[in-house]
Amino acid sequence: MDSFHRIPDHYWDRIVRPSRPWWNLPAKEIWEYRDLILLLFRRDIVAVYKQTVLGPIWFFMGPLFTVAVYTLVFGRVARLPSDGVPPPIFYMSGILLWSFFSSNLTAITGSLVQNASLFGKVYFPRLVVPLSILLSSLVKLGIQAIMLASILLYFIFFQNFTWRPSLLLCILPLLLIILAAIALGLGLVFASLSTRYRDLNHLVGFGVLLLMYASPVIYPASFVPESLQQLFSLNPIAPILEGFKAGLFGLDFSNWWGLFYSFCFALGSLLLGLMAFHRVEGKFVDFV
Repeated sequence: MDSFHRIPDHYWDRIVRPSRPWWNLPAKEIWEYRDLILLLFRRDIVAVYKQTVLGPIWFFMGPLFTVAVYTLVFGRVARLPSDGVPPPIFYMSGILLWSFFSSNLTAITGSLVQNASLFGKVYFPRLVVPLSILLSSLVKLGIQAIMLASILLYFIFFQNFTWRPSLLLCILPLLLIILAAIALGLGLVFASLSTRYRDLNHLVGFGVLLLMYASPVIYPASFVPESLQQLFSLNPIAPILEGFKAGLFGLDFSNWWGLFYSFCFALGSLLLGLMAFHRVEGKFVDFV
């Protein structure tokens, strides 16, 4: 055993060291394992609809059913306002970004526990799994964006809807980056905690549902009573959804401080998530 430890580092093709500073991300290693990211991405896409009758059509059916139910319940029964936008388009635009956030958060939260057997067999940068989840969510987001464009074109050509997007729509890539950073940061925090506390997965799912009703997905931000505006402003997802809808439909938007708060929240949650993930990634397999 002593002679083993005296073997110089240059003898080995790769050296996996047990610790590194949390801010020292293995970016080079992650790039070297890009093929694994694509493989896990393919698994996430194929496994969801494997052995189903409709297969990938569920990518379209799920959001369409959701929009239909929201239009009936919140548009026809509850009669919630939609800022002059046809309810199906209004709800679909909210579902577009909200599904991206919620699916990433819940999937990343359970990624360590669900892939524990894989982690125990072979080494690779553990951040590869959350990144593959983000990639698959981007594909789903693109599919839902095509659906939104189709519904929008229908209302423009057949329902005489006047579409006036604003230049605010140009910052959509920035909004997606902020939203992805929040989902990744919080997901890594919850994933790190869930390795010891399995109940957290259920709490996150319940919390995401509650957060949806506290976000302008099915109602405009202007619908929130003045007495609740201060509490509503604590939600970092709200300004992102509000800004996207304002850019897509040409609505008034002045909540720039809210977007700055969302950016700061995303940065803080991402740093906290990386710190928490670094603390558990080397030893969580021992007690999962």
